[in-house]
Amino acid sequence: MIAVFLVEDNRFVADAVDGLLKTYADVELAAVARTGEEALAMLPGVTAEVALIDLALPGINGIEVVAAIVKARPELPCIILSAHREENYITQALAAGARGYITKELPLAIVEGIERVLAGEVYLSEDLRK
Repeated sequence: MIAVFLVEDNRFVADAVDGLLKTYADVELAAVARTGEEALAMLPGVTAEVALIDLALPGINGIEVVAAIVKARPELPCIILSAHREENYITQALAAGARGYITKELPLAIVEGIERVLAGEVYLSEDLRK
């Protein structure tokens, strides 16, 4: 079972991701944080194989959360989930240590991205590879 740590401030998006993950037998939502600060406070107690992090969070942003997770728990790969498609955000996220970047326009790419990242790849959702 792949356990996912979701960091997402929008309850509707978090519920949609949870619903999507529930359609897969081998993926589950392990924990949800609504802010970057909450995510970092929860981090020591979270048992997950991957973190899925919104870019635009209140307080510290997703890129800062990725950098902090990579420093504290380098074995926990991070994937950015964002509505922002701009190249500078993608570049900053990958430079901070994110192993993937998925746009919210392609939610079905979430599980593929998780599987690819856990296989050691760096993953960009299809709409970003063009």
